[in-house]
Amino acid sequence: MHMLGSTDLQVARLFQRRIALDAMIGGVGGGLAALLVVAFIGVRLHGLGSELLGGVTLGGIDWIALALLPVAFVVLATLAARVTIVRALRHIL
Repeated sequence: MHMLGSTDLQVARLFQRRIALDAMIGGVGGGLAALLVVAFIGVRLHGLGSELLGGVTLGGIDWIALALLPVAFVVLATLAARVTIVRALRHIL
């Protein structure tokens, strides 16, 4: 594409979009799997009836932080892809 007249930023934008989509799909899949694991562990710990383990819970801010982790990783992957492609294209020409 680059040799056919596309600018560096156009090529970088295509790679950036693809990496963002892949990271988003991975983040959603990983987030759902993590939610299932946390829920399963929570149910199992609650079933034990132990006073010591019964106090281990996640608060509202903890759940928000866990929900924002995939978003942060998508942003990080997108920025890393853009910087990497722009630098690589600068070295080619």
